[in-house]
Amino acid sequence: MRDPGLLLVDMLTWLAQQKAAPLRIVECGTIRHPSFEGHEDGLATYHLARWIAKQRHTPHEFYSFELTAGHLKACQAFLRDDGLDDYVTFGLGDADLLLEHFCQPIDLCYLDAGASPVENLSQYRRAEKWLRPPGMMVIDDVFDPRNADRGLVTVPYARLEGHKVACIAGRLALISFGVDDYPLPADSYWLQPGDPMLLKFRDDTRYCANCHCAEHSDVHTGRFKDAPNQFLRNMVCDNFVPKPEVRE
Repeated sequence: MRDPGLLLVDMLTWLAQQKAAPLRIVECGTIRHPSFEGHEDGLATYHLARWIAKQRHTPHEFYSFELTAGHLKACQAFLRDDGLDDYVTFGLGDADLLLEHFCQPIDLCYLDAGASPVENLSQYRRAEKWLRPPGMMVIDDVFDPRNADRGLVTVPYARLEGHKVACIAGRLALISFGVDDYPLPADSYWLQPGDPMLLKFRDDTRYCANCHCAEHSDVHTGRFKDAPNQFLRNMVCDNFVPKPEVRE
């Protein structure tokens, strides 16, 4: 399949045409293997920075958040070789905290940090309050069978909120914030009720949203009583966001 970064570039090109204004892009999880060969993670940071560099007369903003200092420094050096490092504002730290305090409108948010479904949902909930329609939330490694756990609770959660979700090229999930008319690329489609792809989200995840304890999960009143998995059925209130770990 195409590099996820190139699929994101297609989305940005369309958004820029629709908005006719500078875009603000946030990426959680920068390039982990800065090389054009030998890995399948993708080079989203590189392709997004390269797209912005070509839009010389439009002041787009691109923020890339990364938890690991070594990955961030390696990515900066990789971009610097092509003169692209000045087109990215890097943030070192936990994506949860950086998103929580971002306090600026976001047009496209790309979630590619951490493999935990619960962690991904937390990032989604922190980012969605900054999304300005028409906007896009994109999650990597949702439908790829080799590594497809990241969106297990985020995708059904977004659908229960009323957002349309698309399967992009058998890998990415595109969550629509007013972009239901986006022309999807080949091998992509909007998920519909009864779609066999939705069966993957009916898992046996058993977290209590209040204390993350399976033994207490039947005590709480669920926010989404008919949700497809146990975690969402036990969401206890609209304000709940899993608290990030405090790192010394």
